[in-house]
Amino acid sequence: MKASITNPAITLLAATLALGLAACNNDNRADDAPRTTAGGTAATTDGMTTDEPVTATGTPGMGTDGTAAGQHAEGDRKALMAVEEVDRHEIAAAEDALAKNVEGDVRRYAETLRDDHTRNLDATRRLMGAAGGNAGMGANPGATGAGSMGAGTGAAGAAPTGAAGTTGAGAAAAGATHGMHGGDAELTAMREKHEAERQRLSALEGQAFATAWVQAMVTGHEEALAKLDNELIPGASDEAVARHLRDTRTSIAGHLETARTLQANNR
Repeated sequence: MKASITNPAITLLAATLALGLAACNNDNRADDAPRTTAGGTAATTDGMTTDEPVTATGTPGMGTDGTAAGQHAEGDRKALMAVEEVDRHEIAAAEDALAKNVEGDVRRYAETLRDDHTRNLDATRRLMGAAGGNAGMGANPGATGAGSMGAGTGAAGAAPTGAAGTTGAGAAAAGATHGMHGGDAELTAMREKHEAERQRLSALEGQAFATAWVQAMVTGHEEALAKLDNELIPGASDEAVARHLRDTRTSIAGHLETARTLQANNR
């Protein structure tokens, strides 16, 4: 019997052809699906990349609500700014009450307002910053002069005392109103109303202050709830913003209930 002899050149040629066919098949399959680079940018089938981010909708540069990626719709942006102003005012008002040395349940309520609204303010600003919308909207307390918005809490130290004897936003914040709100008339009016109320209360002392302050908390929280229910929540287009507004409403409703109880107990 003769032994079979394999030609090495033929064997090498066959192996090369097989490898080439396999490579072509892999390339064809890869081209059928979109690719992304390590930086999250989209890659085209010809190997070129685009700087546009790929969003959940699959459309480069667009958010789920059709706005440009990294931006809130105008209504959502204004809603967050309104909540920011409510938080800022409640923190400042709580610091005013603590500086007046209110006692008992009123003091505990002021501490609760300060802590709850500080947490909510932080969440509001994170949401604003996540959309690149914090520029010029008071995201930096020092820039707006409203140092007590975060600095007045126990976690971040005491805010400076203003000319009226309060530890709130004071005259510096009032002077920064128009810059903070970018000329928005409604938000400017909210800020001016809050500052005027705090100035009025600053002239009172003792039980007269405590009674008037609790009444102001009832009125202020009623107004905030009405704004959330009738305007801000129904007008929200982004789900993250809507969820934050609903959470804010829950907190404010609880504060209102407590303020009404304090008011009833002190009649």
